[in-house]
Amino acid sequence: MKRSARICLLSLSAAVMVAVTAVVVLSGGDIAFAWRVIRHGESSTDDIRWKQHTMLPADDPKPWVGSDQCDDVRRVAGASLDDVLIPGGATQLVVVRHGQLICQWSAPGHGLDEPRPVFSISKTITALLLSRAVEAGKMAWDDPITKWVPELNERDARFARITLSDLVDMRSGIDFQVVARFPWFNQDAPRVYYAGDLRTASINDPRITSEPGVFTYNDWAPNLLGIAYQRATGNLMTGPGAEALWSGIGAQNPAWWLVDSHGFPWHESGFVASAPDIARIGQLLLDEPNSDFARRSAAALNTPVVSDGTGAPPRYGRIPMGYGNGLWILHDTPQPAYAALGYHGEVMVVDPSTDTVVVRLGNSGYENLASEPQIAAQLEHWARKL
Repeated sequence: MKRSARICLLSLSAAVMVAVTAVVVLSGGDIAFAWRVIRHGESSTDDIRWKQHTMLPADDPKPWVGSDQCDDVRRVAGASLDDVLIPGGATQLVVVRHGQLICQWSAPGHGLDEPRPVFSISKTITALLLSRAVEAGKMAWDDPITKWVPELNERDARFARITLSDLVDMRSGIDFQVVARFPWFNQDAPRVYYAGDLRTASINDPRITSEPGVFTYNDWAPNLLGIAYQRATGNLMTGPGAEALWSGIGAQNPAWWLVDSHGFPWHESGFVASAPDIARIGQLLLDEPNSDFARRSAAALNTPVVSDGTGAPPRYGRIPMGYGNGLWILHDTPQPAYAALGYHGEVMVVDPSTDTVVVRLGNSGYENLASEPQIAAQLEHWARKL
């Protein structure tokens, strides 16, 4: 009996040692990163509770004006907003038409001034701040990424062919595994989302698999752009540029950038803000048509995304969509519209043809009912029917 117990104990110890060794090897020796993956698992809207952040103050708030027309929104939704939105995990909804707030809604337990993680809508914020740096003459869209991150060239000379424009449009040729599967620790999505030193990981880990031009959704790209922005302007995207943007749009509530242990922001997923203030980002596309951000975005409306060599736009969540300048493009409508999509039901739709902005933020778990593209298509349908 004792011998059997000893053998079992030795076998268990050996298995544990093998598992620990595998984790160390797969994580590149970053035990803190591996622990975060094990402890937190899938990303969640609750991650703002443990990730560090830097705050952007709302120094010059300008409340939205407008009259309550939520009855019109309920009409096009086909039911009360509670009945339509709560089952899908929505927490906030804001509808802006012709520059005026016509409907706002929040779920029980959530306020409209509550800062909510917006996940990949952060890519739109990143694109906007880059556009402002380009307008200021600090950098140019045709700059090769190696101009600002020469370390990449030391790893692979092909990085010199990738421009800032390629990165913001997700056409860089850099590979990215969107879906993480076992054993997790050596895959792209966890490496980005749980990085302890995101800047270093963004320099050392991306791999090129094709020439620039083919669309591949990629979380390394916004963080490489964040490094370029910092070196070109002398500031992180949590600094003066972001503060000027947030005050300049008249945001009513402070925003956060989630940052790693070195203060480097998660450019692909780390922005946190309220729905009424995210709507102001969408409104910029309508109010400032001559800005670099609006011009590049407008060009993306009519530029097909090549994902499979056919020239047809890819289907994301069964919805035909394009991509450019940090924005998805809804193509299955009479006229294209913009959509910014976050992983847990965070959606901003901007419809130039009806001069409408709709923002819907959500909670983890909605994906059992619908995908972000399906939500965006529904909100776009509402905008056209109002």
